[in-house]
Amino acid sequence: MKDLLSSALVEYVIHVLDPANASVITQCGGIPLVVQCLSSPVKNTVNYALGALYYLCNPSTKNEILKPDVHRIIRDYSAAGAVNSSFSNLANAFLDKHVNS
Repeated sequence: MKDLLSSALVEYVIHVLDPANASVITQCGGIPLVVQCLSSPVKNTVNYALGALYYLCNPSTKNEILKPDVHRIIRDYSAAGAVNSSFSNLANAFLDKHVNS
């Protein structure tokens, strides 16, 4: 039950995430919860997680977000254009801004 509530809360937070409120997520330890959503079976949740990480990633959060496993997942999504162009586009935007620059 706790996992279900955590998942529902994270999905809600991601759905209403405003880039201006990114500091609230980071201050409350929400980055790991957003990262968990990258492996959700719900496509919209993955899209929102990728978008949230795009806004959450900055010099103070970059090490937490770009751990090797997360970096691999985002690279996998970037290569998935034939399967899901939305995942691919969001992942490529993330990599262009936070990794390849």
